[in-house]
Amino acid sequence: MRLPSAASASRLPSSLFLQPRARTRCVPSSSLACRASSSSAAGAGDGGSRKPWLFVGLGNPGKVYQGTRHNVGFEMIDVIAEAEGISLSSMQFKAMVGKGRIGDASIMLAKPQTFMNASGESVGQLVSYFKIPLSQVVVMYDDLDLPFAKLRLLPKGGHGGHNGMRSIVNHLKQSRDFPRLRIGIRPLSPRLSPVA
Repeated sequence: MRLPSAASASRLPSSLFLQPRARTRCVPSSSLACRASSSSAAGAGDGGSRKPWLFVGLGNPGKVYQGTRHNVGFEMIDVIAEAEGISLSSMQFKAMVGKGRIGDASIMLAKPQTFMNASGESVGQLVSYFKIPLSQVVVMYDDLDLPFAKLRLLPKGGHGGHNGMRSIVNHLKQSRDFPRLRIGIRPLSPRLSPVA
């Protein structure tokens, strides 16, 4: 399976990658008295540290699964890691993890190594340990209902019958309030088997 290039991956919606930037606010009594303000500025009620975004790609570990349609989530993580110079060099909570920055945002990339149907075990532990708000957890996975290479970004939703997503919802205490990027894998030709 061939995925979009690193350049095309960088065209993903920037609102996913960036925290709101500081805005300049001027005090009315003095045109020279301006200061930066932002609801997410460092120190704004979070002890001075911003929570990272967690990008999770779903797939199955092992060479036998590399390049299969079912592993497109893993491949998206690899594309982002390469484009942003992030190494997936540590193993944490049963996931290959890489940490870095995109713009002003701190990010973590993760590829659970638990096999697809148990992905929630790893994701739930990462979210809990790093105290990541669910609104900053983006899960990328294959979707047989979408045509090949079509992307659908949703702010929240159910598992849609996807066992990896079902596992994640279960491990996030039944919460469905996290963004997900569905990646179409439906064959363009009716002669191709829909089995991944």
